[in-house]
Amino acid sequence: MSPAKIGLLLVIGCNIALGSNPPLARLVYNDGGTPETVVAMRFLVGLIVLGLFLLLSRQKLDSATFRSLPAWIVGLSWTVTSIGYLSSVFFIPVSLAVLIFFTFPLVVTLVDILLGKASNGPFTLAVVLCAFIGLSFVLAPALDQLDWRGLALAFVGGLGTASAILVTNHKAQVVDQSSLAVVVLLTGALVVAPAVFLREAFILPATIYGNIYLIGGAVLNASALIMMFAAIKRIGSTQTALFMNLEPLVTISVALLFLSETLTPLQATGVLVVLSVLFLSTLRSK
Repeated sequence: MSPAKIGLLLVIGCNIALGSNPPLARLVYNDGGTPETVVAMRFLVGLIVLGLFLLLSRQKLDSATFRSLPAWIVGLSWTVTSIGYLSSVFFIPVSLAVLIFFTFPLVVTLVDILLGKASNGPFTLAVVLCAFIGLSFVLAPALDQLDWRGLALAFVGGLGTASAILVTNHKAQVVDQSSLAVVVLLTGALVVAPAVFLREAFILPATIYGNIYLIGGAVLNASALIMMFAAIKRIGSTQTALFMNLEPLVTISVALLFLSETLTPLQATGVLVVLSVLFLSTLRSK
């Protein structure tokens, strides 16, 4: 099999792994787990899985990456992402959380415009306007029933991802990617785990299935990082980023199939508008 086909399979696997995480978190909450437990386990188990992978593949870490301030800023940004995104589905449906979270490409675009890194043309303005209209379709029918904490957490999670991308693009492009993955997980573990245990908020699910969902989500999260960096080596960052637009489709599909979530016709239209705009925006920027 050619490297391109292997890379394509890897990035599809990455989308499936990442896209399944919010629904799995929701299942953990349904069985008595807490957002703090889910986030802490994502980092702690993730470090173990990534460490085993690096050991078995005999990959060496780059010490310079661990001395890079931008790398640790990226790690802190991903920590904010994990806390915000995974906690948001405790308060609002997964299908709505993913739409709010995946507005982060628009945030990146607007920041790049302000920094003079992107052209402020009619296309960019149309993208932002269409995405806003699509989100209004999604949120309006159920706005009086939605918990503002979930909306805020999903948006903060998106801001964390936007920050990580911007710092990586402008300050951390030359760091070793495997070492950066370790820094990301290590940052999260150092920030989240002590806070969770000190607050005595580490509460495991009450059922066997709940604990399987908890461990499974953590393993999938670490596996997604491994697959993403492996895909970048084979098909490049441009193609990898393009295919990452499949993630929200996976998340919404899993939520509709396994969590019995529903969308009104107006909300479904909003979903299609936002996802189409995000995909076309990424495609146009390549």
